[in-house]
Amino acid sequence: MNKENVPHDGEKVKSFSVGTPTLIPLSEAARLLSVSERTIRRLAGHGHFPRLIKLGHSIRISYRALSEYIQAREQGEKV
Repeated sequence: MNKENVPHDGEKVKSFSVGTPTLIPLSEAARLLSVSERTIRRLAGHGHFPRLIKLGHSIRISYRALSEYIQAREQGEKV
């Protein structure tokens, strides 16, 4: 056990690993959906797309939120 897995009170913390990125760049989301980044920004601005997250100068989106959005669209749900 290393010190990184032990908080100050001595309780052990589960390790965290991600198979897929938690946040992906806007450009990657656009590529996955075969649309432009501008289209994603417009949809998000009108509330028709998952929330965009600004980190410094880059804009990211939650991979999980994007996956849920795609699944909802495939099932014909309005998003």
